[in-house]
Amino acid sequence: MISYSDFAKVDIRVGRIVRADVFPEARKPAYKLILDFGPEIGQRSPFVSDVLTLGVPDSQGAVVLLAPDADVPIGGKMF
Repeated sequence: MISYSDFAKVDIRVGRIVRADVFPEARKPAYKLILDFGPEIGQRSPFVSDVLTLGVPDSQGAVVLLAPDADVPIGGKMF
């Protein structure tokens, strides 16, 4: 359990997947993602692992990415 003040330090933003490539070198099946976080941050690449993409497994174990349920600006920060 962490405090709210610690959680508030985590920078969680909306991004758009620009490209997804199979990542055969990974230990588990994975993709290399190029993500766009808008004009403030720009694009990020998985080659330097500085982004965590959030998802939840469905009933068959396939990962479903978390997404906002309404249009929001790319790069918008969660708070």
